[in-house]
Amino acid sequence: MKGTKGLLVIVLLLVVLAAVSAGCAKSDTAAIEDTIRVYFNAWNAQNYEELLSYIPGIGELSEQDKATVMSMIKTQRETMGEITLQKIENIAISDSTAKADVTGTVGNTTNTGELTLVKEDGAWKVSPPGSSGGEETPKSTPKSTQTQALTSVYDSPAYGIRIAYPHDWTKQEGLGGTVVTFLSPKESDSDLGTENLSISWEDLSAQPMTLNEYTQKTISQLQQIITDYHIIDSGETALADRPAYEVVFTGKQGQYMVKVRVVWAVENNKAYIITYAGEESNYANYQEIVDQMIDSFEIY
Repeated sequence: MKGTKGLLVIVLLLVVLAAVSAGCAKSDTAAIEDTIRVYFNAWNAQNYEELLSYIPGIGELSEQDKATVMSMIKTQRETMGEITLQKIENIAISDSTAKADVTGTVGNTTNTGELTLVKEDGAWKVSPPGSSGGEETPKSTPKSTQTQALTSVYDSPAYGIRIAYPHDWTKQEGLGGTVVTFLSPKESDSDLGTENLSISWEDLSAQPMTLNEYTQKTISQLQQIITDYHIIDSGETALADRPAYEVVFTGKQGQYMVKVRVVWAVENNKAYIITYAGEESNYANYQEIVDQMIDSFEIY
């Protein structure tokens, strides 16, 4: 399945994945492009020290925290592999922050996502997904988290999808080849795995498939690429009032055991995929809220 790597993103990563403001200097625009290119080159070369140097605020972290960040980057690099940078466009600069649409290819899948940058000490750096530029938002206890309301809505006319999500979850578009990913708040400073729900989309027009064919191919791919892959549950379900299929499994990503729930539907030569993933020990914390999010998902 072309979108498998994006589909399975566990999102421990710190990377990756309006025209230019009229008053912005060309030097800033050029510097942003250079930063993105150097960053992706370092990613592909597995130059983790250089990758760390492009993360805002990295110099203020303790050596232990830096080592944690390094481990997370390595884990995600091992999972995703190389990213071929295709183009950088729509750079929009506002004071010390900037956004750019970055198109990249992982394997056979090409996606465009929004990358955020922060200017620090005169140099542009890549802002990690989920970063708010301030202190971390404390996560409530699992009980209160399970009962929180879905007060925010993500709507993408480009993909014809809509979903509701909790206001304190961080939205990241284009992360790891997904259309959008929602990151839960961290439970504590020692919490290395952020539970997340992502939506992926795959164009099947070049190789049309039925839901059954897509399911067989997807499960086969999962068995091949996931270390210690073990199915917990699987079967027919519904997604956005369409026939769908669901798989819940555990596997190993780097040093972490993760648990993943994937639901997909096929309609009009398009596959719509929702993935909920997290460390196995924390997976159950958000099951109820994830059920609500998936139930709110619409295709239009």
